[in-house]
Amino acid sequence: MIISYLDILTFRDFVLNEIKHTHSNSEKRRLGKEIDKLLGSRDLVLGKTFYLVIKLLNLNIDTVCFTLFPKQSSSGLNLFPESNNKIYNFISTYIGDLKLLSKATGIEYNRLTKLFNGEYKNAYPEDVNGLAIAFNLKPSQLFEYFYGDGERPIIELPKPDHVSEGSK
Repeated sequence: MIISYLDILTFRDFVLNEIKHTHSNSEKRRLGKEIDKLLGSRDLVLGKTFYLVIKLLNLNIDTVCFTLFPKQSSSGLNLFPESNNKIYNFISTYIGDLKLLSKATGIEYNRLTKLFNGEYKNAYPEDVNGLAIAFNLKPSQLFEYFYGDGERPIIELPKPDHVSEGSK
């Protein structure tokens, strides 16, 4: 499933609704102006902008991702290809195929390639969320790493299912 991206108006409505009952009218107006300044005139929300607005409002990134992107899921990454070649199995775990990652994250292959190669400098929040889901991380871990001062998340690899006792 290829993901659809969050537009500015939907995101703005969501965050303003989140602060509706927790802030005074003057505070809501002030925050609304700051949010509008951060969002700018783009059609789609960028990952960094998403992060900055969520931090500004002191919202929980994980909860917001689960709320705004409920249909985004992962088909799962096959980090352990089926092969009798142990060298291939070991190396391919670390250099994987972007097509598999595209499928697992929902990020369109050409977009993922351009993000990977640095041709695209800005990820969308759905891109970051998709990567987090695919690698079994909390979205906040990747948002903090990409846009905050968070440490690089450690991705724990499960033991391959297809390794038998006799092949050790």
